[in-house]
Amino acid sequence: MPSITINGMENITNKKFDNVIVNGAAIFPDGFQALRVQVDGTVRCNGDFVCESIRCNGSSRFFGGMDIKELYCEGSLISSGTQPVKIGQIYCNGATKFFSDILTDTIDISGSLNTEKDCNLTAQKIFCDGSIIVNGDINADMLNADGYIFANTINSKKVYINSQPGRKLKKLLTRKPDTAISLISADEIELINVKASKVVGKNIKIGSGCVIESVECSGELSIDENAVVSEILGDYQKA
Repeated sequence: MPSITINGMENITNKKFDNVIVNGAAIFPDGFQALRVQVDGTVRCNGDFVCESIRCNGSSRFFGGMDIKELYCEGSLISSGTQPVKIGQIYCNGATKFFSDILTDTIDISGSLNTEKDCNLTAQKIFCDGSIIVNGDINADMLNADGYIFANTINSKKVYINSQPGRKLKKLLTRKPDTAISLISADEIELINVKASKVVGKNIKIGSGCVIESVECSGELSIDENAVVSEILGDYQKA
């Protein structure tokens, strides 16, 4: 397959490449497939996109399906397609936005990831010291966040969220939702500065700054004196 470097503005009708480097502006009207893509300019892809690895330092927008093994984003990437996107690994220090469900193995967010209404995020491992706002549900084996996490519900085996806003996080949260997370459910849960309607788990630590309407615990429960919990349910032991 050929490789291509785009320095000006081009409309690309070929659909299969080895390497694609975009320093200028590229439009792919029918979608394309590539081994490696580097975007330092702007890309618009109106069809399906299949890629081994994409690194976006500029601006990219995709209107079709996405099937990617590795996504590195330090710029801006928007996926406007309606079908679930499949991305093996996501590393983001920039800004990403998705208009459909996200299926991934590992996600590491130091920038921001946002979804539109009713879009879900499913992953094996989630790491975040930036901002993840999912206007649907998060399903993961493990979630570890020293940043801001919002979703309708969070279902996992192990959840750690510390949403103490640092300087970097404050810059990312220009559109922070005011509503609480409806449900956080996991075997192991530790929360700091989190607002949730209901927390259900085996071993639960509710840290400083949390505002929780209801906690249901079946193992060990610890609640910081600076947390607010309105209701405690379950057969639990105080840690």
